[in-house]
Order: sequence, then structure tokens, then C-alpha cells
Amino acid sequence: MKLLIVVMIVALNLYSCEKSLESTNKIRDDRLIEDISNVDSSNLDEIIQKASEISNIVSLSISKGSSLEEVNFNYGSSYQNNVFSVTKSVTSLLVGIAIDQGYIGSVEDSIEMYIDFEKYGLDDRYKEITLHHLLVMSSGILWDSNNQSSEYFTLKGSLDPLEMIFERGVSYTPGSIFNYSDGSAYMVAVILQEATGVSLLEYATENLFFPLGIDEVKWQKSLTDVYYGGFDLYLTCEDMRVIGKLILNEGVKDNRQIVSKEWLERSLTSYANTGNSAFSDSYGYYWWLGDVQGFKTISALGHGGQFITIVPELELVITCGTLGAVQDSIASNQFVTLERLIKDEIIPFYIEGEQ
Repeated sequence: MKLLIVVMIVALNLYSCEKSLESTNKIRDDRLIEDISNVDSSNLDEIIQKASEISNIVSLSISKGSSLEEVNFNYGSSYQNNVFSVTKSVTSLLVGIAIDQGYIGSVEDSIEMYIDFEKYGLDDRYKEITLHHLLVMSSGILWDSNNQSSEYFTLKGSLDPLEMIFERGVSYTPGSIFNYSDGSAYMVAVILQEATGVSLLEYATENLFFPLGIDEVKWQKSLTDVYYGGFDLYLTCEDMRVIGKLILNEGVKDNRQIVSKEWLERSLTSYANTGNSAFSDSYGYYWWLGDVQGFKTISALGHGGQFITIVPELELVITCGTLGAVQDSIASNQFVTLERLIKDEIIPFYIEGEQ
């Protein structure tokens, strides 16, 4: 349990860059307001004001039903921000679509079906690793959760990230221990590319982004031309909101079933107790699950303060983003401050409005 808690604490403090970004005075830019019924606008303004004081904040949006409050701080609404590990939740959706379309047989498929074992000299221990294990962060290939930043840069700098990952060896039985890992998400990206026959970005654009009305997405890729399944996807505030609404609407956008309800039910099932706060105390297929005052929450979370949080019972989608390429201490403070704002003020505000 001690190891699990350490893993989870560090997992939420991912990916620092060497150069810190200075905070700037926040201004409201491109603010979009549509009618929000039964809401005290003065209290909402207080919440927005608190958000504006958070270091390096980029955007905040609150969508309740058909109503929307969106504020972009110092950045236009078209600004694409690195959402870091929110990328993993997008990758989870792509896995579901690939299974729905028959490119992938099942989450119980061994990685051997998609990865060249002979090329990497892999033995039978690796055959036990399934797609399910990768999606729930329990592959058995150890990722240093005490130094996620170093792991991030090592992965990005590798001539062949798969080789770097497999050189770790299988340290424990797949499925037995939760170990938050960008390496697992990278393997999922490789599997998606191998299964579909096209790049992850091309597949995502055709089957997810374009149907959602998300244009000109930026996504960084490895030196082996595989887009990172776990980080470095760039989205606008509106892009994140639309993804959150897709989850809220059980995979449907404009009467089109983009990802199946069955996949969402499976991917939003708890497979691991994270030992984290009630806001994200369990983990599905790259989605964090929890509750606030008895209301179920579903979240995509990224380093430095990237959030897509859905509260289905309230028809509520909350998104926010910051400049996450900062020192770990700054990133951690940004993340925790926004998490508290969401779970202690924004969600309770709307719970109270329902009563």
C-alpha cells in the first residue's frame, strides 16, 4: 500500500521541463457566456476570480446541460495547450473505437499479437501482458514513479522507446500491481498504429477529432514516428469540453455514436484503488474515478493542472488548463489548487443549485 500511495502521488506530478515559466497578470479574454439557469452569477464570478489568480492558468470552462461559461486567461479561445496526461484518456477512447471497428479483437489480446517479439528478443513472460494490463497500468514492466520527469525525458529521447521499455524486464506478475506508466501508454499507441495500419494522429483525426468538430490538432511523436499515447497532445479549452460532453452523452455527438456505450461502461469501471483523494480514488482505462459529496466524478488529469471532469448526475463538464511545462513544485501547486477549486467549490456550487 505504501508503494501504491507513492506511485499515485508522483503520478499526479508528471513531466517537468527544465525552464520555469513566469506567472503573468490574468485578464479575461474571449469570454463566452450563455444563459446558466438557477445560478447566482456573483458567486460564479467569485469562483472565476479565484481561478484567474492561479499561476499560469490558460482556461476554464463550466458546462451544465446546454449552458456554458468559458474564460480564456491571456490566451485566445484558439490557443492549443499541451494537456499532458489528458492524452491518455483520449487514447483510451481510440482503443474503444478500434475494438468497435474490429481492428483490435479484445482487451484480453496479448501484446504479442501486435508487437514484434523477435525484433526485441522478448521471452514468454511478455506474452502474459495484455492490452487490459496496459490500460489499467499493471503491465509488470516497472516505471520509476519516484522520478516521472526523468522517465518522461528518457522516453522522448530514446531512438526506439519500445526497446527502452522492454529492457526494463518484467518485474512482477502482470495485473498484480498498479504502476502509473507512460511506457504502458506508449505501447498502446504502438498497438493502435499496428492494428489500424495508420498513424495514431491520422486514426484519431478521422474517427474522433473530425466527428467532434476538433480541427488542426497538434500531437508530438517519437523518433520512430509513433505519436505518444500518454502525453504531448495539444487541445483548446473547447476541444476538451467537447470530449467531456462526449463522455456525458455516452459516446454520442449529433446523433452519431462515435464510441460505443459498452466501451465507455467498461473503460469507466474501477480496476484499481489508487489510494488518492476521493476526487480520484480509483482508476479505469486511463480515466480517474471518484466522487464529490456522493456524486460520481470522471476525470482526465494532466501534469500541472489539466482537467476534464464530468459529473454525470449534474450534467456538468468542467475543464481547465495551465501552462504545465514548469518546475515540478510549481506544477504540483497548480494542480492541487485547481483540484481543490473544482471539488471544493465548483462542483458543490452546482450541487447546491440542484437542491
